[in-house]
Amino acid sequence: MIFLFSISVFGGVIVVLVCLLLLVEYKVVNKEPVRGLKMLGIGKEFSRGDKFLYYATYTWIISWFLVFVAGTILNLVVEISNEVWMDFWYVYIMINIGIAMIVTIWFTIGGFIDIKAMFKRLRTMKRDHRDDGRVIGHISAYEVEEKA
Repeated sequence: MIFLFSISVFGGVIVVLVCLLLLVEYKVVNKEPVRGLKMLGIGKEFSRGDKFLYYATYTWIISWFLVFVAGTILNLVVEISNEVWMDFWYVYIMINIGIAMIVTIWFTIGGFIDIKAMFKRLRTMKRDHRDDGRVIGHISAYEVEEKA
């Protein structure tokens, strides 16, 4: 166990922050280093659509970084007027607002579809009233008690 202490002054009051970190040992599953696109965390559970969205997100971030680098280099070489910068930021903000609106609508529709499916499953699901949610040794507590 490691204890971290932090003392800070906030508004004339000394605040002591104590953090407790537990060192956990992890079992190595695969000693071979991950190579290629698997380094990005894409596994077998990713559908074709998941992979597309994953790659699109990385492409989006890297593209805007390259635009930033190109704009910085261009500004160092040639003086760029304030009007051009204003136009750039206007376009950048409008693109991001548009994408944010699309993603918000997409997630809202998906959320309502999932809620509808959840309530349908809850109406038709058979419940076992002996199950109170406790688990003992990876087995439901009521099953353990029945065997005893």
